Amino acid sequence: MRQAAIILGLVIWTISGFSQNFRKVDRFVHQISKKDIVSVDTLRMLIENNFSREPDRLRAIYGWICSNITYDIDRMANPLSYSSDSAVRGTLSKRKAICSGYVDLFIAISRELGIKAHYISGYTKQNGVVVDLEHAWVAARLANGQWKLFDPTWGASEWVNGELVKRVSYDYFMVEPVEFIKTHMPFDPMWQLLYQPIKTDEFYGQKLSKDDDYLFNYNDTIRDYQVLSESRMFSNLMRRMEWAGIKNEAAKRYFSMTEKYYHLALQSEEQAQRDLWLYAFDQQTKNYRTSLEMYEQLKGLLGDYKQRGVSVEQLIYSSTVLIRHTDDCLAALSKLRTDKYADVELLDGLKDKVENIFDLVKNQNMSVRRLGK
Repeated sequence: MRQAAIILGLVIWTISGFSQNFRKVDRFVHQISKKDIVSVDTLRMLIENNFSREPDRLRAIYGWICSNITYDIDRMANPLSYSSDSAVRGTLSKRKAICSGYVDLFIAISRELGIKAHYISGYTKQNGVVVDLEHAWVAARLANGQWKLFDPTWGASEWVNGELVKRVSYDYFMVEPVEFIKTHMPFDPMWQLLYQPIKTDEFYGQKLSKDDDYLFNYNDTIRDYQVLSESRMFSNLMRRMEWAGIKNEAAKRYFSMTEKYYHLALQSEEQAQRDLWLYAFDQQTKNYRTSLEMYEQLKGLLGDYKQRGVSVEQLIYSSTVLIRHTDDCLAALSKLRTDKYADVELLDGLKDKVENIFDLVKNQNMSVRRLGK
């Protein structure tokens, strides 16, 4: 009995201490003068100098944004006007943002503090009803490997009788994925951060049969996703979206945008491959010119090598280097011809020239070797 009491006391002490730490963070957030925060770096330094624990730093980021940034209702109709760095600067200067601005600012501060935070796009469910509008939130991977989810937009205000009221809530701070999925559906099911992700119909309330043996290793997928080529990244995203089901207009718009980026990425990657081929071709053009110059120099040297004090062994060595160099050039051209982006006509023209000089080089090599006999 006494042992149980001790354990219970430790648990209560731990919870109390953790909560007390957050109360300290929350007081700190409200003490920061708005006029003192002019940049991400300013806020980063304040948080970094006052808190060392990752949860405390995240709490400070979340709390400051929710307390100081107001939802920009006037910009709701034009969400695409916000983008990345300009959104962060605009949000800090105007103290207003739509969801993307809240998220961009949250991520910018987090990354400055060494926290791995990611921008997540999707749609939501409010009062049990799916809202067919794009929304954004944050996924952060903590140092211990756990994923937590944050929605600073919902944490900053709420709708009351059709009016948006400023009201800070920590209900959307550091939420477990299994809870977050009840109200937030990412377009990419990978970002559900669940080993058994749900499909779109399930988010809408439909009961679907489950494969008990099915497990989705989202950590591996996220890790691989971040090193894929852009075209593979977008094609894999589209495949996952199709698996989950594309049910509403918000998801359709996102899929269409992803498809557009996929084709642009393909074009860019194909152009890069063509550029690489041309670069490799140019290198072999230079190698051909080197062979030609070496051949002419050796040809001139053969007439008076004795007067110049050049030994036959030196001539043989130079000729051997030349024949190897020219042969390597021919081998490289043959390999370039198999490339998907090869300009065959251009390549064959150079190959004819290299073959011609190679015949001359071989004959020259035989002449040089005869001098040594």
